[in-house]
Amino acid sequence: MFPIGDVEEHPMITPYVTWALIAINVIVFVLQPAIPAVTDVSQIPPAIRDFYDTFAVVPARVAAGENWLSMLTAMFMHGSWMHLGGNMLYLWIFGDNVEHAFGRGRYLVFYLFAGFIATLVQVWLFADSLIWNLGASGAIAGVLGAYMVLFPKSLVNVLVGRSIVRMPALIVIGVWFGLQFLSGASQLVMTSTSGEGGVAFWAHIGGFVAGVVLALLFGGRRKAHELEAGEWVVSR
Repeated sequence: MFPIGDVEEHPMITPYVTWALIAINVIVFVLQPAIPAVTDVSQIPPAIRDFYDTFAVVPARVAAGENWLSMLTAMFMHGSWMHLGGNMLYLWIFGDNVEHAFGRGRYLVFYLFAGFIATLVQVWLFADSLIWNLGASGAIAGVLGAYMVLFPKSLVNVLVGRSIVRMPALIVIGVWFGLQFLSGASQLVMTSTSGEGGVAFWAHIGGFVAGVVLALLFGGRRKAHELEAGEWVVSR
């Protein structure tokens, strides 16, 4: 079950912030040095190691109060084209609606704050880890959480096998979160507190919960009621 788009039933503002976030992520990925496919981190050239030590989140360093700026820079970095493409697809599908509901300024603040919370959860659980953490998925998980609060009945086009099926966002995003939670719980059981390479499921979980809470704090319930009632106002 893979979402490929949502069904827009109402007029939307032009999602300039979402487009800008996607563009920045793509540009940063193109410009950042690629990590060589090696079995030992010592085989990575020192200049590349220094780059990722500086701009990616190293949980042990952040937990020690060092390099907090990496919590921002790592949010715009990705490890591969597949990593980037998956994240940007989700942001493209769900970001415009949340940007419309919050307004551009609050949406940008919301996006960044959800990303920070996501990183803090990952750092808290794996405070001894020296593994690079990078990617926009924590912030985008916050967008998914907000979307589920604001648009639970909106339809999402989902690829199931070779067919495209329309499902309510509550189901699509709910299933996604359930899988993240089960995978995160398994990760805690199977790995040490120093963490392992792979998917930062707890950053996804933390970002998602932050998105739900922030959507409610930003007036999500009121906005959701207005949108469901058809009271859409396109403010530019």
